[in-house]
Amino acid sequence: MSETPRLLIDHPPDDVTKWNIVPSQRDILRSDEVYLRPNFIGKSYPELKTYVDVQMRLLMEDFMQPLRYGMAKLLSGKFRDVQELRIYENVTIKRSGLIQDRRRVIPERESSWRIYSVNFKELTRVNWSSSRRLIHGSLVCLWDPTSNDLIVASVVHSNPQELARGQVMLAIESLDEPDHFHKKTYIMLESVIFYEPYRAVLQVLQDFTQDSFPMLDYFLGTETDHTPPSYDWQSYTYVLRKSENSSFIVENLADFSEWPTANEMGLDKRQYEALYTALTSRVALIQGPPGTGKTFLALRIIQSLLDNKSSWQGQNEGALLAKSEISESGASCRVNWRVKNKIFWENYFGEWRDDRAPIVVICLTNHALDQFLEGVLRSTDKIIRIGSQSKSPILENFTLHKVKSKVWEAQNNGPYAESNYPYYFLKMKELRVNMEMQIGFIQQNIRKTFSEIVKLADLKRRGVISAEICDVFEKAERYWVKRKRKENVLEWWLGWTNHRQLLKVFRETRIENRCQIGEVTAVFTADESDSAIAHNLEENCEDSEVTAIDSIEEIVFDDDEDFKEELRVAQEKTKVKTTSDEASEKKDPTLHFDKTAVSLEEETLVDFAKNQLNIMEFVRDLLSAIPNASPNDACLEESFDVGQILTMPLRQRWMLFRKWKRSYQEMIEQDVRKSKEEYESQIKEYNQLKGQALAALCRTADVIGMTTTGAAKNRLLLESLKAKVVMVEEAAEVLETHIVCSLTADCQQLIMIGDHQQLRPSVNVYDLAKNYHLDVSLFERLILGGLKAVRLGVQHRMRPEIVRLIVSAIYEELENHSTVYDHPHVPGMQHDVYFYHHNYPEKEDGSSFYNRHEVDMSLRLAIYLIREQKKRSRNAVIELCLSVENKCQNTTAHKKSSLNL
Repeated sequence: MSETPRLLIDHPPDDVTKWNIVPSQRDILRSDEVYLRPNFIGKSYPELKTYVDVQMRLLMEDFMQPLRYGMAKLLSGKFRDVQELRIYENVTIKRSGLIQDRRRVIPERESSWRIYSVNFKELTRVNWSSSRRLIHGSLVCLWDPTSNDLIVASVVHSNPQELARGQVMLAIESLDEPDHFHKKTYIMLESVIFYEPYRAVLQVLQDFTQDSFPMLDYFLGTETDHTPPSYDWQSYTYVLRKSENSSFIVENLADFSEWPTANEMGLDKRQYEALYTALTSRVALIQGPPGTGKTFLALRIIQSLLDNKSSWQGQNEGALLAKSEISESGASCRVNWRVKNKIFWENYFGEWRDDRAPIVVICLTNHALDQFLEGVLRSTDKIIRIGSQSKSPILENFTLHKVKSKVWEAQNNGPYAESNYPYYFLKMKELRVNMEMQIGFIQQNIRKTFSEIVKLADLKRRGVISAEICDVFEKAERYWVKRKRKENVLEWWLGWTNHRQLLKVFRETRIENRCQIGEVTAVFTADESDSAIAHNLEENCEDSEVTAIDSIEEIVFDDDEDFKEELRVAQEKTKVKTTSDEASEKKDPTLHFDKTAVSLEEETLVDFAKNQLNIMEFVRDLLSAIPNASPNDACLEESFDVGQILTMPLRQRWMLFRKWKRSYQEMIEQDVRKSKEEYESQIKEYNQLKGQALAALCRTADVIGMTTTGAAKNRLLLESLKAKVVMVEEAAEVLETHIVCSLTADCQQLIMIGDHQQLRPSVNVYDLAKNYHLDVSLFERLILGGLKAVRLGVQHRMRPEIVRLIVSAIYEELENHSTVYDHPHVPGMQHDVYFYHHNYPEKEDGSSFYNRHEVDMSLRLAIYLIREQKKRSRNAVIELCLSVENKCQNTTAHKKSSLNL
């Protein structure tokens, strides 16, 4: 059977739209073959379902395969061969919380709110200020080597200072948390492949529907002809600039004969054709070989669109009315503009009509985005740069953070109606208050589930015990108060402080329920330390000889008050350490004993305290795990007189208490589940409001810019923004799914500029590029599918000698502009073009490679050129040296000093 029919009839084993985007333990440890289909090249996809299935599986495998291989090496003991994972040892969960930190940062996703502070062994050799380790969005696995269990988590907060101390904040992503997982010590495994872009894009792909998918006919490959943009540009006259100070009016933009000539517009023939295609096509592809002016043309397209924005950008119809109402609010009293603005936006309930939508510019890297937006500033100063990774000082005042601050400044000086951002801001603020309350409910209920002895008031309030039984306990409690005893009445009733009585109950129950208790004991005696405690218990109860520790034990338990005082002194010597959360959740703190006792008596007391607390904890664990012995025990409340509850046998008290506690915990767990669902719903609502608020700010701009990763992460912003025009720079270097997920159903004009004959998108798994065509960009796939691209043909950068090398090998034709013949020769060099051959191998650094010999040679050449007084800001050799300088500090240190720069 041929390949094409096989692809069309091949049925996937599962539905990718129902996948959990975060990998599970099974996904990471699986060893069976993964179902994959190649990208469709040169033919159309039959429908959206097939497209999403193929793209999601390939993208997920590009991330998962290195992770699986690294884990397989680790489990097989090949630690030195593991290049796919970064390993962190002695990982412990320090503190838990349902929020990120004291700043109350709201989680980005409903599933990422179970957040913990984690400690790991410090890595002194890592330069955390420049490292890409454990950054926000990285995927990690907490691995328990004793059981091979994996807990999947993501980094939600980190900074270089905390990382240097071995601290990071993680959100648990696994659907189910193992019991007592926070008490274990783990090895943390971080994928060297940054997970956040994959996660964001996969989530958008999964949520696509027939109605929300952009440019569906083009991207499936069923449409290959140029069609006009969907917005009504044909009803407007169009302005085309000839130069900075002159322009030309075109009545019908689609009529090429009405356009001014290419020379009049300062363009060559191919640039002229490309501009026409970009302005008149719903999907435009512009291919630009090196030096042909791709960025120049892109900026010219942006300028033309901005000169005619009335044809595609709507109006802010709510501004005029809002300004009037803000001015009138508070008119009866003397209040400042900030108060007037606040009064208006707090009471605003009308529908705000703002149809403005800026041009969205998307670039692969932050550096490319900065450079492009700096060029856009020559056409308009109404731009917004999305993302915090800008290195450009020119764009400092155009970040989203700066735009927000300008909103508040504007409200101090007059009525603010440029956008309805203040409305969404106040709604978010109100919701955050409710979320804080919800978090408090969750924390309070979770803390209750950790209590070993439930409070009488809680049992009464929940209706777990009858009013008659409660009256008996309350009378006993009032008696305790008169005697100034602080002990919980239920603790006294259960004999909680006398481990010998508890052990007696345990042994009696074990005789009657040997099979059941055998299972419980196996759980608690699996660890060697617990086995030793169990052995000591048997000896203490059956051995007739009395040791020194036995004597102290007997004396202590003869008088509870003396025991408490002695235990208090022992705890001071043993340095009891608890966190604020643990202190309220755990009755007996974990002890960290000081091994430098100053006397034999103190050492004996320390050992005694440790022994007592360990024994009591062990016995309590056993008793807490005892099930009801019989159906009769399950109905104990009906089998005795309420007045006898204080005198009933201790074993029956424990059976009855276990029944109460189970009923109480079931109620609490139900409340926790309900509170969690409500909190997750609030997270979703908050993030939707956030997207709408940011979109409101972006409507005040003519152009907004973001990276492909930023576009996928800010999906809610883009959906609210409803941008009609999107431009993608270097589109041939971007994975197809990253571009598709940067668009919304409101996109009516897509302009992609790139060159698929230079660099393809980077993928992590070579096999996916070679056999499944994952490295074929959307730009290239549309060209191979039959959509015509305009290729620029005149280069302004390279010497003719270099052009001759690439025309025959890569491009059919490429003209040289007259200016390239005037390039001066490189001073001090016999020829302008050299090929350098050597046999020195590359070295691997994680997922990348470098060559020390080439670095060394390049540095020596750079020093030579500098000494020849020909240092140039665009010298590619110097740029190469600077980029690898950090990797080769030992090699280059002495040479850097000789440069005297």
